[in-house]
Amino acid sequence: MNQPQAAELLGVSVATISRLCSGDRKPSLDLIQTIEEKLGWSVQDQANELRCDSYYDAFRKKVEAWVLPDSTTDPAEPAAR
Repeated sequence: MNQPQAAELLGVSVATISRLCSGDRKPSLDLIQTIEEKLGWSVQDQANELRCDSYYDAFRKKVEAWVLPDSTTDPAEPAAR
């Protein structure tokens, strides 16, 4: 998934996704909950990444690994590599 697709799926701007990927912004609790709902990345796992200061790299990798849902793809499943 690219940044514009992630922004649309999560209901935020592309600029927000870009800032999350670069480390210029921390996610709000509402966004963390939306990420859990839409991408299946648990709130606890996201909190752990934030505590370890590795959220930004992990978020970028998560966005890149997910594919948009279609009739044969579960949105909570990572893309096959």
